[in-house]
Amino acid sequence: MAKHQLEREDVGTLAGVGEWPLRQITLPSGQPLQYVEAGSGARTLLFVHGLASDRLAWARNLRPLSEVYRVLALDLPGFGGSAPLSETASMRRYAELLLEFAEVLAPGPVYLLGHSMGGQIAITAALLDPERFAALILLAPAGFETFSPLEQQWFRFFYTPAMLKATTAEQVRRNLETNFFEMPPDAEELIAGRLALFDDPDAFEYYCRLIPECVLAMLDEPVYDRLPDLQLPVLVVYGSQDQLIPNRLLHPTLGTEDVAQSGAVRIADVQLNLIDRAGHFVQYEQPAQVNELIRGFVGLSGQLGPSEEDLAALWLQALDRHDWEELTGLWTEDIRIDDPLFGPQDAAEALRKWQWLVEYSEEYHVHPEQFRRVGNQLVVEWTLHYFRKRDGHSIQVPVQSRLSFEGTRISAIEHELPVADWARQEYGLLGSWLFQMGVYRRFLRRKIR
Repeated sequence: MAKHQLEREDVGTLAGVGEWPLRQITLPSGQPLQYVEAGSGARTLLFVHGLASDRLAWARNLRPLSEVYRVLALDLPGFGGSAPLSETASMRRYAELLLEFAEVLAPGPVYLLGHSMGGQIAITAALLDPERFAALILLAPAGFETFSPLEQQWFRFFYTPAMLKATTAEQVRRNLETNFFEMPPDAEELIAGRLALFDDPDAFEYYCRLIPECVLAMLDEPVYDRLPDLQLPVLVVYGSQDQLIPNRLLHPTLGTEDVAQSGAVRIADVQLNLIDRAGHFVQYEQPAQVNELIRGFVGLSGQLGPSEEDLAALWLQALDRHDWEELTGLWTEDIRIDDPLFGPQDAAEALRKWQWLVEYSEEYHVHPEQFRRVGNQLVVEWTLHYFRKRDGHSIQVPVQSRLSFEGTRISAIEHELPVADWARQEYGLLGSWLFQMGVYRRFLRRKIR
């Protein structure tokens, strides 16, 4: 943890995902970012919002997808809760920060999702580091529509700080409504976020500079001609009634499908979907269809059985949620579990162990770290973090678990953990001595028998 700083604070209710903690990270480059995180799947989905937006753009997708995958949704610098950039905005700089964020928080395979401008940033990141991402999922991406030099001049004339400063609250509402075929009632939270800028003069001043910078960056750093260089699977989704792509003033004879097809045909491994009754915010307006497309594309659709990595992720998720029914449902009836603290256990004893830990602690959480295969076993590295009920003392224990499988069930688990370190955290030097003597180990085993 030496190369980055992580802080957490509570925020209010995030639409569609309940009260999730808003986290802040300072990247090794010094850029602070805010993000939300949930789920514990073997596969990580990283969400990048579009222009003048933030993590709320994914409010209807994060909760359902977090049931199967680990999800991360960030606020790009200058948007939402993230601090501004120290330099002029560019697609490359955003992409570099995205790669840095992924390296720190998601070192394994990552499925990168981008909406609108976030789609162009995602493409740029994949081109900068072709080996970093498992796949791209592009929702109404910018970058597929091309503009002539004369058309680019129109943008430079129209998108200026002065123009944005003259925008009224009513215009903000109307502009956001054009993102939808039929604006959902809970999209009011998106409007409220934008209107809040009017109450903060400094934030509004920066916003009026940032939006033109981003628009010009998309024009000055095009990706259309480099789409054939993408050497990873790509899912492209547009809403059939998108009113922003194509630009209706500059390209009145084009339709959304025309733009979607023109970009998709340039990508070697691509799936293209157009969703009816959806505008530019296709993932917000038709979340069920979009979420199902994502699940199928990533590889865990309703027609496919879960991989062993997915089963391991569901096991950790059940532990974190104290969902004993789901936990035991993932095990075979004759599962054998070897634990250096509690000794060999069958299913009933293992369940009592976790139930006892819930009673013993103020709260506990499970944090997945890494999944890797060793022979026919899956090795899962994770951290158990709990707060002792008697005094609120925080205990963190790194655990390595070797999982064996029979079909779609876990048949055996071998846990490894630094017992002496755990004992010192619990009871100081006395704890280490008690464990060496075997006294406390026998006491723990009696707890679950």
